[in-house]
Amino acid sequence: MAAKVKYPETSKALERLEELLKCNRCLTYMKVPITLWNCDHVFCKKCLNDESCCPVCKTPCWASDQQINKALSSISSICGQLRSHLTDTNRTPRNSRRSITNKVEEKLKSICDDKENSKYTLPSKRTPVRRSISASATKQWALKSVEKKTPNPKRCKTELPPTPRSMVKNKKGETKLHLAAIQRDLASLRLLLGEEGTDVNAKDNAGWTSLHEACNRGYTEIVEALIEAGAFVDIPGYENETPLMDAVANNRVETVRLLVQKGANVNLRSLQGKTAITLARNDKIKQLLLSVQCETLENYAPISISQSCNFPMVIAGSSSVSADVLNEAVACLNANIAGEDTSKISHLIVKCDQNNRTNRTFKYLQAVAKGAWVLSDAWLNACIREQGYVSEDGFLVEGCSEDFVLHGPSRSNVGKRKCLPRLFDGCHFYLSGKFTPPCLNKEEITELIILAGGEILSREPKPDSDCVQACTKISYHARPTCTHYLHTYYIVFDSKNKSQRMVVQGKVATVSETWILNCISQFSILSS
Repeated sequence: MAAKVKYPETSKALERLEELLKCNRCLTYMKVPITLWNCDHVFCKKCLNDESCCPVCKTPCWASDQQINKALSSISSICGQLRSHLTDTNRTPRNSRRSITNKVEEKLKSICDDKENSKYTLPSKRTPVRRSISASATKQWALKSVEKKTPNPKRCKTELPPTPRSMVKNKKGETKLHLAAIQRDLASLRLLLGEEGTDVNAKDNAGWTSLHEACNRGYTEIVEALIEAGAFVDIPGYENETPLMDAVANNRVETVRLLVQKGANVNLRSLQGKTAITLARNDKIKQLLLSVQCETLENYAPISISQSCNFPMVIAGSSSVSADVLNEAVACLNANIAGEDTSKISHLIVKCDQNNRTNRTFKYLQAVAKGAWVLSDAWLNACIREQGYVSEDGFLVEGCSEDFVLHGPSRSNVGKRKCLPRLFDGCHFYLSGKFTPPCLNKEEITELIILAGGEILSREPKPDSDCVQACTKISYHARPTCTHYLHTYYIVFDSKNKSQRMVVQGKVATVSETWILNCISQFSILSS
């Protein structure tokens, strides 16, 4: 007689679910399901190797379109666990329970035979074993001993401070400041803004700030209080939408008037290419926006490092900077020296000429692309003289000798402080060529593009392809007067290749690697 299967209904339901989790091509069970952005078919990893289109519906796709479907992957993992549990349950021998019971009885008997243990030890509990001192506990004791020493107030903090209560987030990522703005509670809002450590520009999980929430609802008094407390007027939210766009889309006339008075930029575009003017449906708002002489992105107001100095300094120096001076300044600032990993650099120190310009190096381009401080070596000497931190404002490098638009490092740094998108946000790049010396190699150019927020393509984009036409992203930093205002796909070629076919059609344009370096160095989408 065949053994009776336990949980037959569960087994049948599990089989039906596993049938749905099979690859649409090879019909095998998928442990890691992969989907494409432009169709609904699901495949395993083997079926999508070097595929230029969907194997089922033949829809064109890029390599970057292949993404692991996390929801289906978690369901597949749960199915696997349930299948193994059912298999183990059905294979359990009949006498397994009896053998387990015998082992327990033998163990209890051995414990009870020992008179000493029977007096002081319960059979159902174990005597706790003393644990060795963990590394975290040792670190806490070390920190307590350090706190007893008199700290130097001029030295920078090497550890992030604890999160204040006003910045604790709920499931949506909203802070108490968000909730006060949503509920129009001005009294609570002012109390929260007065607390130490409150970040007025904190974003929720979707990317919205307290200023976005107040502008969306037209709470003008809340908007004014937030801006006075240091909220960035043009801070981008979800899909780079600004507070002004939120106010315009909801016909908040008084809020729009206040934002314009505070210097909100009318010309900024969202990720979908919309501006505040194109979103305006109210005639009063349209006239108000069209009459504004808006400042360009070059006129950023300088931001003091004291507003956002709650991070450890990681300092790197160019080859021309004295190592002894750098080490002495790092000791005064209680900072760290950057090693091979340049992604964590917060300050780059360089030698400057009489015009406060420096040489263009790969390390310089890395620092500008990621928004780090680029300072002259005079800042190190000032910190050594003061035996502590000195403001960076008077030591900013204006640019490099090849730049014809100055203050690129400053614009990049201020953009990072204002939480603006990176330079190549919304742009896609395909590197066509070998890129041999004396120019940068392909790996270095790729690293710079990624640091600047761009995406790398594995195949050359075609102006009439479905992927290019379906893309709605735009370049955030491209100005209306720029020839690349509408371009989001770039074919980058080696400038030494004179036979390169130039393409300027639709959303696609051909540029040289020199154009990439110039844009990063000057932190601007330049015309070519």
